[in-house]
Amino acid sequence: MRRWIGALIGLAMALGAAEVAAQEDQELVFSQEEAGVYDAPIGGLNTGLQGGQVPERDPDDPRRFVLKPPSKELSFVGLWFSRLTTTNIAVTNPLRTGQVAGRLFGSNESTTVEDASWYAEQRLLSFFTYRPQLLNQKVSLRAAFEVDFIYGDASNGVGANVGGGVNGDQVNLQTKRLAIEVGLAPSWYAVVGLQAITDTVHDPEKTDPNQVLHSGYHLAFWGTDAAGAVLYGAHEDWLKVKAGVYGLWEGVPHEPDDVWLAQLDGSFRVAEAWWVGASAWRLVDDGNGASGYGLRSPTAAGNGAAVLRQTDVKYDYNAELYWLGLNVQRNSWLRFDRLVLDGFAMWNLGTIDKLDPETGAVLQTADVLGFSALGEVAYRFGRTRNDVVSFMALYTSGDFDLDDAQYGGVATGQLYGVPGAIFGSARSLLLLPDLRVVNRQFAAVSDISNGGLGLITGFANLQYDLIANRLTAKVGGGAALSSVDVPSTGGRFIGSELNGELYWAIDSLLIAGLHGGYLWLGDFYGPPETTFGAEPGSTAIPRNPWMAYASLTWVAF
Repeated sequence: MRRWIGALIGLAMALGAAEVAAQEDQELVFSQEEAGVYDAPIGGLNTGLQGGQVPERDPDDPRRFVLKPPSKELSFVGLWFSRLTTTNIAVTNPLRTGQVAGRLFGSNESTTVEDASWYAEQRLLSFFTYRPQLLNQKVSLRAAFEVDFIYGDASNGVGANVGGGVNGDQVNLQTKRLAIEVGLAPSWYAVVGLQAITDTVHDPEKTDPNQVLHSGYHLAFWGTDAAGAVLYGAHEDWLKVKAGVYGLWEGVPHEPDDVWLAQLDGSFRVAEAWWVGASAWRLVDDGNGASGYGLRSPTAAGNGAAVLRQTDVKYDYNAELYWLGLNVQRNSWLRFDRLVLDGFAMWNLGTIDKLDPETGAVLQTADVLGFSALGEVAYRFGRTRNDVVSFMALYTSGDFDLDDAQYGGVATGQLYGVPGAIFGSARSLLLLPDLRVVNRQFAAVSDISNGGLGLITGFANLQYDLIANRLTAKVGGGAALSSVDVPSTGGRFIGSELNGELYWAIDSLLIAGLHGGYLWLGDFYGPPETTFGAEPGSTAIPRNPWMAYASLTWVAF
C-alpha cells in the first residue's frame, strides 16, 4: 500500500518498503499490500531505508515481505531526482549562479517577471554504509555524496551545484555525510562525524521518513548536516533519547570565536499510539559573523531568517540562544489506525550582546523571547494509505524592531546554513518551501520567523488514489499572514496558494509526477521592508508567482 508523506525532505523519492526497523538486528515483517511505493525524502537527511535494506518476499508466505538488516559489509542506496520546470520566478542579477534559495522578493534578488522561464535540473544522492564483519558490525561507516546541476549551467571547472554544461568534466562531488556509528550497548550507540542535524529525537538514518517530518518540530528549526557527536538510545519500548554537540563554525582554533550547538531531546510513550517529548538546546555564537552567516548576515537575511537590521554595523556581537520545547504525536504516521494528531510548542530564550569592536565592552544587551506552536491533524478516509486528508496550522511570534532591548521572534538554523531548517511538511509549492528541489528553492516564507515579522498560517491537503497504489492525485491550499504589521503600511496578508499534484508509480522504485501551484500575493508585499529594491513609499504588489514542473524519481540499490 503506498505510504503517503505530507511533505518531503528534499525531493519526492520512491522507496519499495514500509516502516524501517528501529534497531539494526530487528526484522520488519509487513504485508504485500503495505509493501508498495511511498514518497521518501532525499534532501540530505534520510534514505528511508536503514543502510540499504531491501524488502524481500517471505519464502514461507509469499503474501508477505521481510525487511532485513543488510548482510553485506558494504551497502548502497542511490537516490535520483530530475525535474523540468516552467515558472515566472527569476533571479534578476545575472551574477547569481549555482544554488539560489531563500524568500521570494528578498535580498537574494528573486522576483516575478512577465515572461516564463524553462529549465531542467537533476540531483543524485549516494548513501554508503560499511559494516565490517571483522568488528562484528558493531562499528559502521556512514557516507553520503551529492551531485546536482541545471542542464547547461557550467562545465570544465570546479564548483558545487553546477556541471551540466557541454562536455561536463566538472569537479562537483559534494560530501554530505562522513561519520562512524559505534554500538555502545543494546539500543544505544554514538554517531561521530559529519551527519544529519535535525530537531527530532529520532536518528534520520534509521527512521521512517514520516516520523522525521511529523514528529519533534517538523524540521522547522534544524534540518541540514553538521559535524559533531551524537548519542542515540532507547529503553524498552517507552523511552527514546538523543544528546548531541555540533560545531557549526570554527574560527581561529586558539580563540573563542566559534559557533556550536548542543541538543538534548527525550520522548516518552504514554499510551500505545501516543508519544510526548521535551527538548532543551543551547547555541553559543562567538563567531561575529566571520563564517558569512549569523545574526546580521545578508546571506541569512536572503534565506528568510530574522537578522539584526541596524544600518550602522560598526560593532561586534556574541549571542547565547536557547530553545525549550514540548511536542506530542499520536499515531505518527498512520502506524496504528486512521487518525493522526501532532503538535509542538517552542520557546526561544537567550541574550544578544553588541560589543565595542575596539574594547570589547558591551554596548547593548537584547533579551530573546520568542514563541512558536504547531498543530496538525490527518485522517485516512479511504482504502489505501494515500487516501488522506490533513490540516496544519502554525504560529510564530514576530518583532520587526530587532535592535531594541528585546527580540520577540524565533531563531532557526536558517541563520547558519542554506538551508539550515527545511520546514516543508505542509506540502506547499510556493507559499511555504517545496522540498522537491535541486538548485532553485524559493518560497514566500522560507523561514518560520518570516524575517522577524512572525507567521500565522494554515494549510490543507486532500490526497486520493485514482488507481490503488498506482496513480495518486493531490490538491492543496493555504494562506498566511505576518504576526505583526509591516511598519510602513500596516499590511499583514502574505498570500494564498492553490496547488495540485499527480503521481504515477511506474514501478515500485520509480515515480513520475506533475506538480503545479499559483500564489495570490497580499498587501504584505510592496514596501521596501518586505520587497527588495522597492522604492521608499512603494505599495505596488509584484506579479503573482506560479510554477509547474514534471519530475522523475528513482531509488537504486
